[in-house]
Amino acid sequence: MKVRLMYSTELEKIPDKFAEISMNNAKSLEDATKLLASVAEILNIEGKGAVALTATMIDNVRKRLADVDDSLNEVSTLMQGYINNFIAPPPPPPQPVPIEEAENIEEMETPEEPESIPKGWDPVAKKYYDRTPKSQEQE
Repeated sequence: MKVRLMYSTELEKIPDKFAEISMNNAKSLEDATKLLASVAEILNIEGKGAVALTATMIDNVRKRLADVDDSLNEVSTLMQGYINNFIAPPPPPPQPVPIEEAENIEEMETPEEPESIPKGWDPVAKKYYDRTPKSQEQE
């Protein structure tokens, strides 16, 4: 079962932590490479009698590679966050531009009055509807 650990470190030590994680991954890759080379040697010497043993070894190589991949994914994400926040932070949001107030309220433009809409016209549906209430139709 994998768990995620969180710990604090000084800001200036973060690149050192990235280097430490990278070196640990390099060591894991070296170990996986040596194990894989051993698989090839065993199969060359023992032949088909060693297939069952080497199948387990190959599975161990795969698991080590998956662990390295997970670790590299995490460190890559951490590095990108470090870059975005400390090396090349995003530009500050634009400042609102103050709206100049009109010196005289009469200088302000007023919207034009809409043209009158004929009774029964539905501008959305673009057709006329009979909107006479039922009680008035019978009179």
